[in-house]
Amino acid sequence: PMGLPEFRLELDGLVEEPVTLAWDDLLSLPRARVFADMHCVTRWSRLGNLWEGVLARDVLANVRLRPEARFAMVYG
Repeated sequence: PMGLPEFRLELDGLVEEPVTLAWDDLLSLPRARVFADMHCVTRWSRLGNLWEGVLARDVLANVRLRPEARFAMVYG
């Protein structure tokens, strides 16, 4: 498995200038807590989950999206 020193989050595609965030960069972003329910297509649910981490909008604040950008792809 990848260790944290090798972690990279690349923000590229329809952006004005690509940006790469290291693990410490990601940790420096604001953290948020979100309560949400999870519903699966196989007909089970888990209610009242607490999710904690960095919001996508705070990650995307590091790049200027081009006007034609409509979707995001995440690869892991």
